[in-house]
Amino acid sequence: MNYAKKEKWKKMWPLLIVLVPVLIYLFICTVQYLWNLLMPEIFGLGTLTFWQAAGVLLLSKLLFGGFKSGGGKAKVKCRCCCGGGNSEEFADLSEEEIEKFKSKLKHRCC
Repeated sequence: MNYAKKEKWKKMWPLLIVLVPVLIYLFICTVQYLWNLLMPEIFGLGTLTFWQAAGVLLLSKLLFGGFKSGGGKAKVKCRCCCGGGNSEEFADLSEEEIEKFKSKLKHRCC
């Protein structure tokens, strides 16, 4: 990293220190507002405080998102072209048609 980029990041740290907590606060407030607007009326549930909304967000992250590296994007082999499909799917196709099909889909999912 060259000197100009380092200086740019040094100037941005105070902004990040303020901006990140503000964005987290706004996200929690949005969840709290939507919960309190919808859930009591739809399901008859109680309302949430700020800290309860933060807990719900943390719990949902643990249950549904986990704390994976790489932004939570799991690499999954697709069945269509990466060798995970059934041979029955291609039973009626010739070898040439199968290869054509695989090459067509390869750029889409692998």
